Amino acid sequence: MFRFLFKILILLVIGVLAYNYFFGNSEERTQAKAVVSEIKDAGRAVGNLLNTEKTKFDNGKYDKALDKMSMMLQKMKSTSKDASTNQEISKLEVEKKSIESKLDKLSTQKNVKASEQKDLLTRMEQLLEKAEKVAGTLEE
Repeated sequence: MFRFLFKILILLVIGVLAYNYFFGNSEERTQAKAVVSEIKDAGRAVGNLLNTEKTKFDNGKYDKALDKMSMMLQKMKSTSKDASTNQEISKLEVEKKSIESKLDKLSTQKNVKASEQKDLLTRMEQLLEKAEKVAGTLEE
């Protein structure tokens, strides 16, 4: 229901904007042109952001984060004496290897979708959160 109302609202805004852009008085046309110009600028900014992230991705931005995660997991494993904590750390290592394989797969592709990068980043954040929870149990 909310999606439907949101879509209707967006279509209504686009309709009013288009009407003012082509058929409005001079003040309405000026406002509509300014809005269209700002939307174009925002689109360019998003495009530039995606290109920058793609460059960082290609240069190994995520590789460094995974290397740090590996070091942290090894340190946690060496300090842990509890079998259940070691099991949790092993699960985290398996997840990290899964992320690394996905990263390797994506790094060989020429056109990587932003959604795939976002999914990988989300998985990395979740892995970090889980590692922080396990580290918290080690400190207790």
